[in-house]
Amino acid sequence: MIRAFSMIELIFVIVVVSILSILAVPKFDKKIYQYYEGNTPIGPLVNPNIIQARNQLLSHLRYTKSLALIDNKFLPNPSFGSNLEVSEWFRSLWQIKFTSLSYEVFSDKPPFNRVADSGEYAKDPLTKKDLNPTDSHILNLDEKFGVTSISLMNLDADANRTFTSISSIFFDNMGRPYIDINKTTNQYQFLLSGKVQIKLSDSTNPSEYVGICIEAETGYAYSCYN
Repeated sequence: MIRAFSMIELIFVIVVVSILSILAVPKFDKKIYQYYEGNTPIGPLVNPNIIQARNQLLSHLRYTKSLALIDNKFLPNPSFGSNLEVSEWFRSLWQIKFTSLSYEVFSDKPPFNRVADSGEYAKDPLTKKDLNPTDSHILNLDEKFGVTSISLMNLDADANRTFTSISSIFFDNMGRPYIDINKTTNQYQFLLSGKVQIKLSDSTNPSEYVGICIEAETGYAYSCYN
């Protein structure tokens, strides 16, 4: 006589497997990842949540640059105008601004108070919400991904590491990156001379990080680990 599983036995197995999978998933989520080149580890041990935070931030950096390419703020003869919008046009470049463990994307308008006001934010192309921590909670990297540290450094072009505190990264109509543009008559003094590196880390392994590098001149942003 051929013996087969009954329906009750199959349902019981499915329930047991479901329970085991629910218990196992959190443990897999805690797995630590490491960068490899072939079989050789070349990067840090990091929590996958930090990798997700890095990927999101990288996407928004590229989005900020694309907005700058589309929405050209350049004025060839600013000296011909006396109003603030003409003489200091470069302060309206699209920027991504970091505040503690969150960030926002906007284009400042006169009187250029360096703070985003209503109507100045970029829109999330998926949710149509303003890209600020209040309306788009995913921009709170601590709450969403557990990020406990964000550091931005300007790596000088001569390869000597010149650490400069950075709070904002701007892009012009050619995609070139600037850092922390202030009131000035020469915006090119803020043009990036060496690449910028952004480091994200969390409390799981605070000495290790994932990074984003932004190249001077081109504004090309990519994942990096040193």
